[in-house]
Parts: sequence; structure tokens; C-alpha cells
Amino acid sequence: MNTAHIFKTDLSKCLKGKRGMKMCLGLAALGVSMVVMAQAGEGLEVMSNNSFEEIQIENGSPSGWIRNPAYKQAGAMSVITEGAKDGKNCIEITTGPELLYALCHKEPISVLPGDKIRLNVFVKGVGRFRLDLYLFCKSSSGGSNWWGRNIQDQQVFDVDSGEWTCRSVEIEVPGGENGEGVTINGVKPALFVFSNSTLQFDCFTGSICK
Repeated sequence: MNTAHIFKTDLSKCLKGKRGMKMCLGLAALGVSMVVMAQAGEGLEVMSNNSFEEIQIENGSPSGWIRNPAYKQAGAMSVITEGAKDGKNCIEITTGPELLYALCHKEPISVLPGDKIRLNVFVKGVGRFRLDLYLFCKSSSGGSNWWGRNIQDQQVFDVDSGEWTCRSVEIEVPGGENGEGVTINGVKPALFVFSNSTLQFDCFTGSICK
């Protein structure tokens, strides 16, 4: 599957029309030049099914995305088939008191320490969330092993709007923590939704900025 093609197609749909052009200009003012970057080849697009259009028949969840099983009792996710930013579907994540919900890209994306990952998502509703990365490192057999959460503190976004708005971060892939010398060779982009939130998400895109 050509994930770069999917990224460009989904993002262009999300930003189409006059309203989309205004959004592009707004993103450019914030330093988020993802459309230009994709056209100019200055970044490598990395995420598939970022508008949640492909749904798994067996469980009704979006293909290519998984819930972190460490948060077994933390809220619920559902696919919403009306009012999406783009296409037919968006997702809604709801949490209760003292709960955290984490949704991440199913497959690790190949990276190197020092790479900058730009994450971008459209959101509406009421609540708080963060864009972040799960990290993977090289194993003795040459594959990828789970290593941990991104060690950098990321911005927490407060949302209170019924209109789709864009939120973005840029995260540098770290090396080893506390001198461990670990080589990070994979990441999974993730959404972390905090307690007492009801938020809808669409057009969750990402790129490696070289």
C-alpha cells in the first residue's frame, strides 16, 4: 500500500475548497506547511487511513489503528458517520473521571534519532488531548522492540468548540534516555485523550521532516 499517496490524497481532501484554502493559509501562519512540503518533497509522509474511512468488519474500528491495551478501562472510541471533516467517517473518543485513552498507529514507522515528526489532526468537542509518539528500538535480531513513551513533554490541547480546528506538534525522535545508548528505529503516532473528554478527530496526518 502506498502510504505516501494516501497521505496526500486524504490531506488534499481535508483542505479542499475556499474554506480549505483559508485553513492552509492559517496553517502556514503557524509554521505548518504540510501541503507545500508534500508537493515539494521536503518530507516523507508516513500514515495511512488517516481519515478513518477504512473500517474493520469484525469489530467496527478503523483499520490501521489500535488502542493501547495498557488502558483497559479508559473510556471508549466509536466511528461517527456524519459530520466528518472529510469523507464519511471520523472517530469520537469519550473518557470519564481519571481515565486516559490512547489510540495509536498500528505499525511502527521507520525513523532515525534526530528525525523530526510533524503530527497534525483536526478536532472538535470538549476536552483535553495530546499528540505524541510511542518509541521502538532495534533488537538483537534486527527487528523492533517496544521501548517506551516519547520522553519529551508535549503540549496538551484544551478544546471547547463544535467546529473543526487544526492542532499540530513537531517532535524530535530521541536517542537513549539517561545515557542508555538506545537507538530508536521506529515510532507509532498516537492520540492521548484525558479525563472527562468527548472529542471527535479526523485527518490525523504525519510526516518525517528531513
